[in-house]
Amino acid sequence: MDLRICGEHPCVNGESLHAGRTAWLVRCAGCNLRCPFCDTPESWEEGVPEPVPALAARALASGLDHLLLTGGEPLLQPDAAAELAARVLAGGMDVVVETNGTRPLDVLPRDAVRVVDLKAPGARPSEPFLEDILPSLGPRDQLKAVLTGREDYEWVRAWLRGRRLPFPPHHVLLSPVVPALAPADLASWVLEDRAPWRVHLQLHKVIWGDRRGV
Repeated sequence: MDLRICGEHPCVNGESLHAGRTAWLVRCAGCNLRCPFCDTPESWEEGVPEPVPALAARALASGLDHLLLTGGEPLLQPDAAAELAARVLAGGMDVVVETNGTRPLDVLPRDAVRVVDLKAPGARPSEPFLEDILPSLGPRDQLKAVLTGREDYEWVRAWLRGRRLPFPPHHVLLSPVVPALAPADLASWVLEDRAPWRVHLQLHKVIWGDRRGV
């Protein structure tokens, strides 16, 4: 079985509760959304098929203990993404899968951590968040919302307050689209609300800016 990817390399994980952790990154090709602030639009269409056993072998030989499976959207290729995650987990690596919240999650191995995007109105999502995935989430999983301004923040705040999630509130990550939304403004809103959510920045951009392949 092949997985279509547009890159693989060692990295410092830039997002999620695993930010700052060294990892082997596999970037899947193809995405069903076209968020206007996407920082990897090359992943929408680019990509080459790679055999899953070979991808797993390179990850396990990388000397790293953490696989970051991202995109694009990995779950547009559910069987191949799940097989890669399972092989790498069996080899002793941790696995984090970043997904946009529009595809079922139950194909993934239970031990893979899911970091699920919640698309606020500023993302102009062409497909809605799949509410049916919420029961598939567990206590180690995370929810990330990328915000373009106050309207997005208020929308996400209302969404969160209307739902019971299976993980602690600090597993909710709110990220500003810089420079449209200043991190200080987002932080001030969270503080004003005395909210338990985490203000979250893209660490890889702090380190390397907008470079590709890091």
